[in-house]
Amino acid sequence: MANESTKTTGIRAAVGLVVVSCLIAGLGIEGAARLYVGLHWPAARVELYTTQSKTRGRYTYHPKYAYYLTPDFHFDDGRRFDHDHRGFRSAEIADVKPPGVLRIAAIGGSTTYGVDVSNHEAYPQVLGELLTRAGFQVEVINAGTPGWTSMQSVPSLEDRILPLAPDLVVAYQGRNELMPQAYDHFAEDYSHYWQIRDFRETNALYKRLNRISNAFMVVAHAGGHDGLGWDATAESPMYGAIRYENHPTPEATVKNLEDPARTVPYRRNVERLVRASRAAGAEVVLATMAFRPEGYKSASLYPDPLILPALAAQVEENNQVVREVGAATGVMVSETAVLAEEPALFPKDDCHMGADGLRRRAEIVFETLKASGALERLRAKVAAR
Repeated sequence: MANESTKTTGIRAAVGLVVVSCLIAGLGIEGAARLYVGLHWPAARVELYTTQSKTRGRYTYHPKYAYYLTPDFHFDDGRRFDHDHRGFRSAEIADVKPPGVLRIAAIGGSTTYGVDVSNHEAYPQVLGELLTRAGFQVEVINAGTPGWTSMQSVPSLEDRILPLAPDLVVAYQGRNELMPQAYDHFAEDYSHYWQIRDFRETNALYKRLNRISNAFMVVAHAGGHDGLGWDATAESPMYGAIRYENHPTPEATVKNLEDPARTVPYRRNVERLVRASRAAGAEVVLATMAFRPEGYKSASLYPDPLILPALAAQVEENNQVVREVGAATGVMVSETAVLAEEPALFPKDDCHMGADGLRRRAEIVFETLKASGALERLRAKVAAR
């Protein structure tokens, strides 16, 4: 009996020792993980994996547009990225336009925002610089938002930009329309392509576990690779809103883009842009899109040699929509598409230019204003206020 009691006591002691050892080892691993994360992981990365927030870096959740530029965002990686308090890549301006000021606004996607250049190199700011040299006192609203189609930028123009009374609105769009124009199960409001996705609550369980255990977080995200069920796409405001279930095959992409109905929503939005801007008293410039299909890159419509000619044809079709709306409404059309003939201006991909190309684009828009007589109309308008 005594032997059995001694044996039971010994087993319990061994089990207890194992449990204590595991706890100590676990605490040691967790401590090492916390030290490693503290020393090697940027705070922004830790925040992404542990915090529920309406903000993802330069983007913030929006119930109407899915996302928009984060207000008061400032970042410098050798290039300066500064957003004002409204969520534009611009210097701060007053709600009421001061006397003697020419206020210009540029709408579009990443090619307007200027994802690869500093604030002053983005083409809206360069256009402002050219207008300043022409004798104007200029305020610039760079409302370009990466990933946005006309379904977002035109309502944003109406809601957020026209109330600031711009004298000139410049639109440079057409490339981001490719994705909804190509996706299956087409809907004229582009709901087949994107949705309002509330990314404020994405990966909730994983973020709770990551907050509790840095060791779990390191295992789940070691080497920059997400695992253990983490949905990285859901964390992206731009790509998380896309309906990938409607992603077309290359063959379907070509077929879909042959359908003339696919350009109807874009035409309506360009016409809506012109009507709204004119009603607000602004001059309008519609710029054609420069596109080089051989450099095409996108995470929302995967590159395939089969689709490249169809993409190029569709961008030209979108450009033709711009020309036709311009001719029908009498607004200026700036042929910036000609820049596609100069490959050196596109160091990265099919549509994003470096600083030299963006300056060239701004110069073409400026020459359009000059040749059309718009500069003198704007000068007279500003002087009359």
